[in-house]
Amino acid sequence: MSKKEIKVLDQVNIRYGPFEKWYTWAWLLTIFFYFLFPNIVSIVISLSPTAIALFSNLNISWYILLSIVVQYYITFIFVIACFGKYIWRSIVVFHKKFFPNIGKTFLLYVAALIGANIAGRIIYFLSPRQENSNENSIDNIMSVLPVFMAIVTTVLAPVCEEVIFRWGIFRPLYRRSPAFAHIFTALLFAFVHVMGAVFGGDYIQLINMLAYLPVAFALSFAYEWTGSFWAPILLHMAWNTMATFG
Repeated sequence: MSKKEIKVLDQVNIRYGPFEKWYTWAWLLTIFFYFLFPNIVSIVISLSPTAIALFSNLNISWYILLSIVVQYYITFIFVIACFGKYIWRSIVVFHKKFFPNIGKTFLLYVAALIGANIAGRIIYFLSPRQENSNENSIDNIMSVLPVFMAIVTTVLAPVCEEVIFRWGIFRPLYRRSPAFAHIFTALLFAFVHVMGAVFGGDYIQLINMLAYLPVAFALSFAYEWTGSFWAPILLHMAWNTMATFG
């Protein structure tokens, strides 16, 4: 799909013009809810002895539980309220060429699986004892709150992250340079999945970015090849479902 077609698709789906600034602010607020607000709320709660006592009765860290609710559930509600119409129209676009688009999405899914397998072998070769802190964190929460976290990984996170990365970053960058849009978005997507550990001082986790790059590129190409924002969401859901239950 050409840059011109991407522009036309955007104009059709979300009526750019007087709404351009509103959607930009909605995207920025999505980032705020997804990355910053959970930390702000956690800091405020940590100052309340009553709140700490309440969460201490649970079998999971109050910080983790609160982060899940704020980061995923509240952000998802906000995203649907702001971008729901756009996502629905993307589904309509996707279904206009349903079988070709499903075929392209499945092909990219398989390519991502092969790429992830190769990346895993490279990571093991470079650091045989290396563990993925992000995956370990998800597994730990799944053991305590399986249904709660399964909804996050298979539905909420894919929708929120696609709005942040493919809609808010890849889409505008693609208009200027498709190659740069693919590379930059993939690297940023991969880094976000390890940044918690990296900012905590575990710099060796940077090597795990390799594990996320194949699916990151597949998600961008899914949007480009189908012309529908629904394709990367669908692919992301399938990928996370496989990772969660596979």
